Amino acid sequence: MLNGLSNAGGSVNLISRKASFIPQPVEVDYGYSSHNSHRAHVGAGGTLVDGLAAGRVDVSASNTGTQVEKERSRPERVTANLLLTPTDTTEITLDLDRSLTDQHNPYFGTPVIDGKIDKGLRHVNYNNIQDAFIRSQATSIQSTQTWRATEDLTFDNQFYYYKGFREWQNAERYFQSKTQAAGTTTRDSYGAIAHDDKLAGNRTMVTWDHIASMDNRVTAGVDFSKREFQYYSNGFPGGEDVSLTNPASNTFRAGAGGKMRAPVRHIIQNQYALLLEDNLNVTDSVALLTQLRYTNMDMHWNYQQAGKVIDRGYNFMSVGVGPSWAINDDWTVYVNYSTGKEPGSDIFFISPEQTSLPLTDVRQYEAGVKGAFWDKRGEMKLAVYDLQKTNLYQQSATQAGVWNAVGKQTSRGVELSGAMKPVDSVTLAGNVAYTHARFDEFKQGTKDLSGNQPRYVPEWTANLFGRYMPTEKLGLDAQLHYVGSSYNDDANTNKMSDYTTVDLGADYELVKDVVVGTRVRNLTDRFYTWQRTYAGQEMIAPGRTYEAYVNMKF
Repeated sequence: MLNGLSNAGGSVNLISRKASFIPQPVEVDYGYSSHNSHRAHVGAGGTLVDGLAAGRVDVSASNTGTQVEKERSRPERVTANLLLTPTDTTEITLDLDRSLTDQHNPYFGTPVIDGKIDKGLRHVNYNNIQDAFIRSQATSIQSTQTWRATEDLTFDNQFYYYKGFREWQNAERYFQSKTQAAGTTTRDSYGAIAHDDKLAGNRTMVTWDHIASMDNRVTAGVDFSKREFQYYSNGFPGGEDVSLTNPASNTFRAGAGGKMRAPVRHIIQNQYALLLEDNLNVTDSVALLTQLRYTNMDMHWNYQQAGKVIDRGYNFMSVGVGPSWAINDDWTVYVNYSTGKEPGSDIFFISPEQTSLPLTDVRQYEAGVKGAFWDKRGEMKLAVYDLQKTNLYQQSATQAGVWNAVGKQTSRGVELSGAMKPVDSVTLAGNVAYTHARFDEFKQGTKDLSGNQPRYVPEWTANLFGRYMPTEKLGLDAQLHYVGSSYNDDANTNKMSDYTTVDLGADYELVKDVVVGTRVRNLTDRFYTWQRTYAGQEMIAPGRTYEAYVNMKF
């Protein structure tokens, strides 16, 4: 965890399809859904040279619409993986990931009028600018070499490279104004921005097993990386009153007063880290995992428009300790504790005055139990946690491009999840979570927001899933999702309601490895808002949608 995507709060590992010498079928997937939406995927892999080379290639694309007029998205992606085994003790993998996105008239929300969102505005897009878009292109390359020197000693080296360019051109903010005429809303923030992002690095790891005749694994390594980031912006100018139900569609340049994007800041981040992890089996049932990470990071900010150059260095230690006890073959209890610091991506967006802000300090406790019961027909996980962050970067709700360092924020909670098969044809699963998140110390300008609840953090969430297979080929499933109420501003003045949605699905195996199916999402067409992008507006969630699909393997 300390050496992954995040050193606190958990991280999600995305496992892509990998090359393998095991035979892999050709996969073809196609789906058609509401709003004339299409998605397709084809993938294939397997042995290229017996015992020496294997490969895998996947291509996916979609063309989707939404309930909001004019919004359209066309992402495309290609991933390729090559596995080489030149000797019995060496392995080389090469990974390529190339993605493109092209989204027209993306939806940024609906204005709150007299404290509420009008359901009649569900399909209105206030970003109906003639040339509004979000586009991106990204290439990621990884090369990993593994050498098993002995039965207990392994060396790994991974080189990684990423290059991406992202650009936005939209009118993003809409709000009620006291001076506007009835039936109109104010639209402003004509933002033209771009990110040119490059990252290159190398991580070398060595692993020893069974040191000193003990069942103990020690991993040590070093990671070097350099990130170069160029930010362009036009400062989000413009402003006009438009019809609430039928907003005018002008050109972006006209709405922005002719002001287009220009270079704002160029940032270079040089970083190296020393990594150490020890996994000791104290007994057959008790294990202790300890982790250390030392990070040294040098930041170079060149604020091109302000004519300021700022350099700053950071170095810090992250620690993790996690004992676990396997009570028996079915049940395990665990505890973990970790500390660290997070520079986060926000460090690339702060102003010159904010470069003196400290990094985010993190401290996390977690304890839990997980196991199986009823002859392994059921499983359960229970976890409690206490996560504390100080100097957490928080984007201002009122000023674009301004970030605040929260004095202190804590999140405490408990989550229970489980699954069971009462009979072979029925599967039931679900989870429920309670989160108590608060700003312990937080001042935003002259406002003291201490004690407030962070935005978009509901106290209660729950999910329930059921699947019934009346025959070996036919499957029926239902899902229920509950999200409690939450605030959409740090001042806790605007509270969004809780909501419950229901999804249904069915699938049928026509012949071996050919499955057709259908899904209905938000069956009851529940109307609710789920977040906001600026104060004074909220995003209306998708209504009821339908999808039909086919999955084939051969």
